[in-house]
Amino acid sequence: MTVFFHLCVFQLICWQNVAFLFQPQPTSRPADRFFDGKHAKIVRQQQVGNQAIGLLTSREQKLVALRSSIQEDFEIPLLNDDVQCGGGRDFVQHIKFLHESILTLTGRGLYERMQVEINDDSLDDDIYKSICRNERYVLISHGKQNDPVYNFGNSACLQAFARSWKNLTSMPSRLCVVSKSQDEALRIELMHNVTNFGFVDGEYRGYRVRGDGKFIKLTECCVWNCYDNNGDYIGQAALFDRDLSPVVDSTDD
Repeated sequence: MTVFFHLCVFQLICWQNVAFLFQPQPTSRPADRFFDGKHAKIVRQQQVGNQAIGLLTSREQKLVALRSSIQEDFEIPLLNDDVQCGGGRDFVQHIKFLHESILTLTGRGLYERMQVEINDDSLDDDIYKSICRNERYVLISHGKQNDPVYNFGNSACLQAFARSWKNLTSMPSRLCVVSKSQDEALRIELMHNVTNFGFVDGEYRGYRVRGDGKFIKLTECCVWNCYDNNGDYIGQAALFDRDLSPVVDSTDD
């Protein structure tokens, strides 16, 4: 009996040792497990941070793309886009009418006023580059409708007014004036003087509303009636120097 008892005890101890040997053991100390958990947390934070950086980069890319598209929107159409400026006129023919009209009325043509080296014999491409793509002197015109709509604006114009070609050439000119203000009264007086005398040269000052809600503070602006080769009235045009007409946040500036 005693031998049997000792044999059972010995067998039980052996089975416990075997069970211990096959029991899954911890791969690290408790302190190590805590460090691993902290490290995992740091890794997760870094992953989230990387995602945020990726998100920020994406937003920046969108802003760059937006600025680029806006800049492209402020570009005048190409000469070979076959864009008309009213009455079936292309860019170059329209420019020539504006030039000849102001030259006849004031003795100083468009080319001289814009300080460009072109003449009546210049190639169409040279006129387009010098006038239509000019980024200093704003040249803008509207038709002869009862509520005149803009039909032309060069690169300087689109940038100064912060409007695309499509937007500019689909809006009545009166919408660029500060409504119910002294400036609106001045514009009415200006249009009256231009109609009666043919032009106003450098005497008009006022404000025009930009597409972004800011204002152009006009100075030394020339406005004149425009005619085609038959002497028929086709609308009015205006010219001013962007360097002398700053962009301001309000009409109180």
